[in-house]
Amino acid sequence: MTPSELLERLRVQAIEAERIGATAPVAAVLRAVAEDVEALNGLAPSPAPDRLLTLNEAAQRLSVPVRWFSEAQPDGERLPFLRHLTRKTVRVSEHALGRWLETRQP
Repeated sequence: MTPSELLERLRVQAIEAERIGATAPVAAVLRAVAEDVEALNGLAPSPAPDRLLTLNEAAQRLSVPVRWFSEAQPDGERLPFLRHLTRKTVRVSEHALGRWLETRQP
């Protein structure tokens, strides 16, 4: 198996792990291995696709109740990670949530 074939196989496995709802560490490990193989193969790392979290998933990551997203927006600011797919369907951009959290960490 060539490094390129291995890289493609790892990418497919990472996508499958996310599709079936595998724990975040499994997908993160597969992505990290894929990045290492890319480096060995002389390729630039490809950006990870953004995942849209449900409000329940995002609430768990933030340790807040789901209603926080509509009731307690901090300092009256708009939450930049919210994505309104329809009038009633809201998701949270995993990348934007991570960047937002970085600005709030001491």
